[in-house]
Amino acid sequence: MKNQTKEEGKELLKARDMELVMSKKISLNSCMTAAILIGDSNPENHKISLVDLAIPDKLGNENIACIECGGTGDIAKNNWDHYYYRCMQNTQLDGSPVIRRILYFDRSAACTQAAQVKLKSVPPLVKAIENWTFGINYHFEFKPEIPDIFSGMLLSTKDPMKQVITGIKLCQKWLKEDFSSSKEEEKWMKTKKEYDKIISDLVENIELVETRGGEELAYIWASFEGASQGILNRLGVGIVIVGNLTDGKITITLDPEETWDVEFICNLLNRLNPGWHRPNAWNVIESPPKWITLRLEEDIVQIVRLFL
Repeated sequence: MKNQTKEEGKELLKARDMELVMSKKISLNSCMTAAILIGDSNPENHKISLVDLAIPDKLGNENIACIECGGTGDIAKNNWDHYYYRCMQNTQLDGSPVIRRILYFDRSAACTQAAQVKLKSVPPLVKAIENWTFGINYHFEFKPEIPDIFSGMLLSTKDPMKQVITGIKLCQKWLKEDFSSSKEEEKWMKTKKEYDKIISDLVENIELVETRGGEELAYIWASFEGASQGILNRLGVGIVIVGNLTDGKITITLDPEETWDVEFICNLLNRLNPGWHRPNAWNVIESPPKWITLRLEEDIVQIVRLFL
C-alpha cells in the first residue's frame, strides 16, 4: 500500500509539473485529454504551447505531453493523437522542396487513450467525446449541451491561449460530474445557437464547384468570422472559401483530415498578392485584411480549383 501511495504521489507531482504542447486547432477532444493528464491542477500554472506540429525534441520527451500535434500516438512517450502525420519531402519543378503530410488514424480518440491510462475507467462523457470526434454520433447523446457550451466559448473567446485554458477548465469541471451551467456558459450556448442559425442561412446561398482534383469547393461572402469552419462542418466539403464583407479578408479552409499542399497554394497566392498567411491552423490560409487585389470568384476560386 505504501508503494502504491508513493507511486500515486509521483504521478500527481508529474501531472502538476507537466508541460503541454497542443495543436493550434483547439478541440473538445484535445482539451479533455489535457484535463485528464494534469488532473486537478490549474492549467494556468502549466507551460502550454500551441503549435502546428511539435518538434522532435518535444515528441521524444516523456515529461512533455504532446496532444494532437503530429506525434505517432506513442503514449509511452506522452504523445496523445487520434490522428497523426508523417511528412515526406518532395521537389517542385523549380527545384524547391515541398513538405507533404500523410495522414494516419489511430483507433481511439486522444482523450479515450488518456482515460484508459490515467483513470480507473473511461467515463461516459469521454466516450461520448470520442464518438463525436469520429462522427459516429452526429447528436451528442451524453449531456447534449456540452459541445454547444464548448463551441460557444471558442466563438466568444478570440485569444487562442485563453480558449485552451478555458476549455481545459470546463473539461476538469465536467470530469467531476458537475454539469451545472453558469451564466457565462448559458451565454456561450446562446452564442452557438445564433451561430448555427447564421450558418444555416449561409448554406442556403452557397456556391458549389468542383476542383480539378475532384474536390467539392464551396464559396460565399459573409459578414462574420468563423463562417468558413462552420460551413466546412455543415456541408462536409473539402474546401471552403469565405470573403469577409466587413474587412475584405478572404479565408480558405481545407478539410483537416485530407492531405493538402498548403504551402504551395499559400506561396502562389503570395506571388500574386503579398500578405497571404496561415494564422492558427495548418489547414487555413488567410489573405491580408487590406490591399487585397485578388477577387474572390474570378481569381481565388479559380486558382484553388486549378491547383487542388
